[in-house]
Amino acid sequence: MPASLHTQDRWRNGPEGKEYKGPCWPTDELLVACGGEVADLPRDKQRDQMQIVCKDVRFGDRVFRAGDLIANMERERGEKSARLSVFNGGRSSKS
Repeated sequence: MPASLHTQDRWRNGPEGKEYKGPCWPTDELLVACGGEVADLPRDKQRDQMQIVCKDVRFGDRVFRAGDLIANMERERGEKSARLSVFNGGRSSKS
């Protein structure tokens, strides 16, 4: 993240964006501005109700996914389902 968007204990979601003290998922625009590629994951009613972030972000060879409480609970019960994302070559999938 560019130095202009963070201090030791806070970060800003873009030059004019909201300032945060703790962890929070940044906007797609900020992720792309920082060199990331954003891909949406499938959503469902439970994830919408719990406001779970359903996207992957790729920076170079590394892919990051927000923690998903529902997926963690499903794994604990032995349920396995693929949650695949498709990257569009550097743009948000909402572009």
